[in-house]
Amino acid sequence: VEEYRKPEYKASIKFAKQQYVGGQDAEATVEAVYYFGGPVAGAQVSYTIYKSPDYFYYYPDEEADTSFYEDFLSESGGDYGGYGEVALESEGVTDENGLLKIRIPTKKESHEQRYTVEATVTDASGRSVEISGGVMVTPGLFKLQVSTDRYVSKPNEPVKVTVYAVDYDRKPVGNVRVTVSADLYVEGGRLRGRTRRIDRREITLDSRGRGVVEFRPKKQGYLDITAEARDTQGNDVKCKDSLWIADETWAGEGYEAPALELTLDKKLYNVGDTAKIVINSPVKDS
Repeated sequence: VEEYRKPEYKASIKFAKQQYVGGQDAEATVEAVYYFGGPVAGAQVSYTIYKSPDYFYYYPDEEADTSFYEDFLSESGGDYGGYGEVALESEGVTDENGLLKIRIPTKKESHEQRYTVEATVTDASGRSVEISGGVMVTPGLFKLQVSTDRYVSKPNEPVKVTVYAVDYDRKPVGNVRVTVSADLYVEGGRLRGRTRRIDRREITLDSRGRGVVEFRPKKQGYLDITAEARDTQGNDVKCKDSLWIADETWAGEGYEAPALELTLDKKLYNVGDTAKIVINSPVKDS
């Protein structure tokens, strides 16, 4: 058995940009350098590119550490395991400067994606170094985020919807024209089991990238709020939020809960507030 020998060089992966828009080619550079300073020319590089869902949230008006959820969800890799589904496998050789440029075709998606390069670099002596690096690929140049002021509202009560627009450095994007739609999935009556558009508004976000609109649903059901806009490059950007419209008489007609569900009426409470809860059970008359 050949004795293990520690590589005398280090390798890294860097992307030309911190973020790409879907449909653009991402560019990554593998660099291999000897510890004494010279480039590792002619090194063999085999690499696999993975694609998985990525997550980006922005709620400036709420007391929430969104980075925790982003990191937790990103590390899960969607349904494909740690790095995601395989998008491309290939190999190459470093040039006289110890560099190999990798072009990564990306696709337009409705949600953020992470493209991860996992590579093995092997020099002329057969010593290998494993490296990896990733980059976010987004639907557009900015992110829309929709937030309702509660999770449950009664019929004929106003539902306040706040829309935010930020770039991927979390800087506000102002003066964006946004279409906000409200669609109600009706639980009972002759419209049972159907989704119906109850309202649609056009708003322009202020200089802070923020806008507010109110809807007043008249019937009980499940309300979907959708915000849509277009960036300066013509990319469509969309985001959704939802809440229950229900009062004490609602019995959940037409809705089958997959498990016992508890939904609070508000997102934040002050000391002394009374919390109202919608309880959905998969067992009738329970």
